[in-house]
Amino acid sequence: MQEAFSLKLREEQNNELVPLSTLAYAINMEAFEINRRAGIIGNYLIQAKQQLPGDGSFMTWVSENCPFSHSTALNLMHYAKGVEETPCLAGRPKSIVLEVLKLPAGERESFVEENGDKSVRQIRKLIEERDEARRQEELAKKAYERIESGYNKAADMLQSIKNERDYFQRKAEALESAPPEQIEVEVVPEDYEDAKREAAEASDRLAEQLEENERLAQRVRDAEAYAEEQEELRKQAQSELRRIRDGAEEQFDQASPFSALAISRSIQSFMADVGTLPHMSAFFRTMDSAEAQTIQKWLEVVKEWAIESEKAVQAGSSFIDLDATVR
Repeated sequence: MQEAFSLKLREEQNNELVPLSTLAYAINMEAFEINRRAGIIGNYLIQAKQQLPGDGSFMTWVSENCPFSHSTALNLMHYAKGVEETPCLAGRPKSIVLEVLKLPAGERESFVEENGDKSVRQIRKLIEERDEARRQEELAKKAYERIESGYNKAADMLQSIKNERDYFQRKAEALESAPPEQIEVEVVPEDYEDAKREAAEASDRLAEQLEENERLAQRVRDAEAYAEEQEELRKQAQSELRRIRDGAEEQFDQASPFSALAISRSIQSFMADVGTLPHMSAFFRTMDSAEAQTIQKWLEVVKEWAIESEKAVQAGSSFIDLDATVR
């Protein structure tokens, strides 16, 4: 049926131009057929590899028997396996299928239902945003776990010091309240003074530990607040990026890389990635000092870039003929 339609289309084209609606239908039919055949070829290659002893022999076999490279063969095999695992990908372009296959198998079908009408570039961007959001979430989770672990250790130490303090306080009170005739011979006055001194030292250690405990508790609260704030900012950034992408995609592609639109888009994308940096003090408290110094170095680079860029824009503005602009 497909071959008959193609043959009829070529016959009509010999006489006059084919209508656009017919051409669109024909293109989509041919594209579906290309994708279907790609899956068939991928399955053939999988069968061939199963009959060969190793990757080296398979590469040799592909170079001797197939009109494409070894890397193309691997992509076709990956495409065929992915379509078999996720049937909703059948008939879709190979480039889109290979991007969707980067997702876990359980997430692919729902992702295709929500984004099946998007381009390869848009799908790749969405997957990158998803991976980055999950990476940030995992980092925040690990930071919280580290702080919580320190807090629990501090709580255990605090309880131990409390027990020690109570012991020495009880011992001092017993010595102080006991009548002289009930004090046994082996108990000398020095014991009482030692007990009081040890109780005082335990109280001092308790006060220090309470202060440390409160500091760690505050870090736990900061980490929890940071995790919630990070999630909210991630959602806002994704929403803003989609709004910008959907509303200005074509205009941005045609603009100069230094137009107001292009600069705005680039800075907005940058802010979506690291815009939460000023609010991450709780996170940076857990960071290695060498890594923090590296971040400070790059912040200096960005600061110098912003200053010099502002100078360039201001210098250019000074050459604008304001009278001519008004006219």
